[in-house]
Amino acid sequence: MPTESPSVLTLARLLRPWGRRGGVAAEILTDFPERLNALGKVWLSGDRSGSSREATVVSCRLHNGQAVFQF
Repeated sequence: MPTESPSVLTLARLLRPWGRRGGVAAEILTDFPERLNALGKVWLSGDRSGSSREATVVSCRLHNGQAVFQF
């Protein structure tokens, strides 16, 4: 039985720091933003370096059409 590699789905693009408690504002790239609240572990990747790392989402909320993540 062949094993398939997990597919990658981009749900948001990180934009800038947000607030004074370590939040990160992100552009929402999905038609279903409510799925962002259910994220547990995510992969963060950068375009320039090509490296990625795993992060745990502590919280996510929607604010003025953007998502605000706490990692």
